[in-house]
Amino acid sequence: MPHSTNFVLDHDTILFLPRYDESGCLQAIVRDASGSFDVDLAPTLLIDYNLRYYGSSLRGAIDGTNMILGYGHMNPVIVNEKLSLYWFPSKSPYKDDCEWFALHHIKDYFDIGGKRTKIIFSDGSTHIIDMSRSSFDLKVQKAYKLKGKLEYRTMGTPMKV
Repeated sequence: MPHSTNFVLDHDTILFLPRYDESGCLQAIVRDASGSFDVDLAPTLLIDYNLRYYGSSLRGAIDGTNMILGYGHMNPVIVNEKLSLYWFPSKSPYKDDCEWFALHHIKDYFDIGGKRTKIIFSDGSTHIIDMSRSSFDLKVQKAYKLKGKLEYRTMGTPMKV
């Protein structure tokens, strides 16, 4: 598996998964259209790195989402609105086993029993997550709600609050 010290996500990036290297350091496995590779940053640090690359930060993205959707836990973030890069965490971004998903790559998902969900991505690849289908569905819905509200706001007609 190829290895990197940083990575700038783009429209082809599908997800970030946590994994520990041989030394016990938390890293990210990045999956994109070309395959999977390791990055020497934990998934949440990698999201923060990318948010900073595009001009924000994880704290700023969370604050922005809270302004748009109202305060919530484990909210999605806008990595780059112009590129339509909306990402959401599987759980608290501050937990080591948090996984991050690109909204535009979620094609379908279904319950496989035992509070586990199989996700099918736009490229046909799959991933199984230890989460009920209904919980995963709420995360997807919240990300689409964020996308819809932001698109409405940026079409030139500000929403009254």
